[in-house]
Amino acid sequence: MIAREWRCVCPADNINEFIPYLSLTGIKDAKNTPGFKGAEIFKREEGASIEVTLITFWESMESIIAFAGENVEKAVLYPEDYKYGISSDLSVTHYTVADRF
Repeated sequence: MIAREWRCVCPADNINEFIPYLSLTGIKDAKNTPGFKGAEIFKREEGASIEVTLITFWESMESIIAFAGENVEKAVLYPEDYKYGISSDLSVTHYTVADRF
């Protein structure tokens, strides 16, 4: 299994709208991709901003290619993302899952 990590920073005033939006865009598209195994969203306060980390889990790199395209290191972003004032990583990090409980 492969974990795919993406991060952004969101103004605290927008976080209650951004998290559901994230579920309706990237997570929804991921769920509709064969080989998707789940997702987790983490958040942590950083002053007036919230750091958001999205980790999705995938069966294989082929599954990730089906979701993200051939350039799997590039973050999948949506046109409306920046309306929430986010500062987004443009790349992602992949990990081989050693164990999951």
